Amino acid sequence: MVPRQPIRLQAQGKTVMLLSADKPQVAADIAAAVSIDDYRAATMLPEHKPSAVTELRTRHGSIALVGDGISDAPAAGGAR
Repeated sequence: MVPRQPIRLQAQGKTVMLLSADKPQVAADIAAAVSIDDYRAATMLPEHKPSAVTELRTRHGSIALVGDGISDAPAAGGAR
């Protein structure tokens, strides 16, 4: 079953992005499976995510972050 949340957010005009430490092809496959067009992979280690969140907040204003582990906690602190 494919999660529909990314599709619903995109339908509302929201930008949905995947930040992943996985290999680029793995991240591309995951993004495609859940209809996410934009992803950053391989170089997106946990210590890089807070600066990516800051960049995205500057570009898009308010953002939401969903993480799947403790390594996402530092980045989650920057999401507003």
